[in-house]
Amino acid sequence: MANSPGMVGDFLQNMSRASQKSARTEMAQMLNLKRRVEGVTADAVEPWDVPFYSGIIKSHTCDFESAELRPYLSTESVLEGVGELCRRLFGISLEEVPMEPGERWCDERHGVRKLELSHETEGLVGTIYLDLYPRPEKYVHSAHFSVQLGLTSRDGGTLRQLPIVALVCNFSSPPENGVSLLGHSEVEIFLHEFGHALHSLLSRTSFQHLSGTRAPIDFVEIPSHLFEYFANDVRSLNLFARHHSTGEPVPEELVKKLHRSKAMFQGTEVQTQVLYSKFDQNLFGVPTGASPSEIFSSLHHDMGIPHMEGTFWYSRFGHLVSYGAGYYGYLYDQVIAADIWETVFRKDPLGRASGEALRRELLVHGGARNPHKMLKNFLGRAPKVEPYFDALGILPGSK
Repeated sequence: MANSPGMVGDFLQNMSRASQKSARTEMAQMLNLKRRVEGVTADAVEPWDVPFYSGIIKSHTCDFESAELRPYLSTESVLEGVGELCRRLFGISLEEVPMEPGERWCDERHGVRKLELSHETEGLVGTIYLDLYPRPEKYVHSAHFSVQLGLTSRDGGTLRQLPIVALVCNFSSPPENGVSLLGHSEVEIFLHEFGHALHSLLSRTSFQHLSGTRAPIDFVEIPSHLFEYFANDVRSLNLFARHHSTGEPVPEELVKKLHRSKAMFQGTEVQTQVLYSKFDQNLFGVPTGASPSEIFSSLHHDMGIPHMEGTFWYSRFGHLVSYGAGYYGYLYDQVIAADIWETVFRKDPLGRASGEALRRELLVHGGARNPHKMLKNFLGRAPKVEPYFDALGILPGSK
């Protein structure tokens, strides 16, 4: 979607400028607390201080611990809620079906499951496998994988091949004869990957290499980021956040505390994502003669993000390989997803008209149409950045 490195650079610079003041304020908060804890001689926030002191400040300010949500987020209630979400948005039901002999790729105790998606008038639209728990030698991250892509005839009329996808996570395994309880961040991860899965399952294109998530790298994360919002709006969260033993819905006050906690330290988060994106652009851009370590260190210094010299954190950052000059797309699509949520879903996040519009204007086309045209048709205009910063509580342009 960004047609040149210059456009990417401008986007990242604008995002950095808009979040800079908030990030500096947050760093000052952490340094002040560090001095109270470690002594007045503490003169800098180190990389390991950021999660530690930001966590303390969040906990004390919001009177919230993420563990409080776990009893309301069992795997089964989340799956039931996601099924209800699909029914309301798209008229699609999810039904677990038995697996054929040899169909399962691990032993039964590790819990791979097979679900079929059926539309109320169109019938079967696709199949999704859920591989949710860790096991030895399994892929250690969360991801969506296309097993078989959905294809139509060249004229777009006849469905030639139904899509099949696998959604892979590594949630905490349920105890023996017990209930698997998820953290809220795990639910966000699941919905993020489910957004990718729906992109593949509801796509209908004539060419396999344009089906589903085979789209521009700075467009393909929009559905996944959009679906994370359903884990945070209390109206959609109530579909699947129910106490595993009593069935009671999650208290609204607990959700408000969650929102207050998530809104904190967002300036630092945006600055960090911009830093990673700029580093990615440097690695895959015109060589400057500087080493990766020199580039990484210089970016941290320029942007005020803590860094420990002589360390090589970027060597474990897998997205530098899989995204390759496209990591900015993650932030780029967060901005667009925020605009879609505010413009289309905020008023009624469970409305059928909104879901049908999402399917008709974006998901069904995969990567076969110009994303700028798809978004303009969907939103009625080009995307804008303000809803993203509004959601974070950051005033764009502040310095």
